[in-house]
Amino acid sequence: GLFLDLISGFPQDALFSFVAHGLEGFISGWLYKKYGNTSWGKWIAILTGTIIMIAIYFICNTVMYHVITGLLSLGSNFIQGMIGGIVALIVIKQLQKHNFNF
Repeated sequence: GLFLDLISGFPQDALFSFVAHGLEGFISGWLYKKYGNTSWGKWIAILTGTIIMIAIYFICNTVMYHVITGLLSLGSNFIQGMIGGIVALIVIKQLQKHNFNF
């Protein structure tokens, strides 16, 4: 997210993207490690990480621009987080096939 913001002309958002996606990954990974072997644990990890990322972006967009901008970003950030989580689950499954244990 940080590099994408830098090269696409939004350097003011780069640090926020770094923090938002960093915390999303950290929280999701921690929850996955703790509860990922349960049927609901994987989805709790993805949803919690996504909510953290959405909240950070909402706060940053509201402070930097306007509350309307923050509200308008909720849907696209939710989709972004869920797609990222689903891709992560697919990658983890493939890595586990090749004896990379998580």
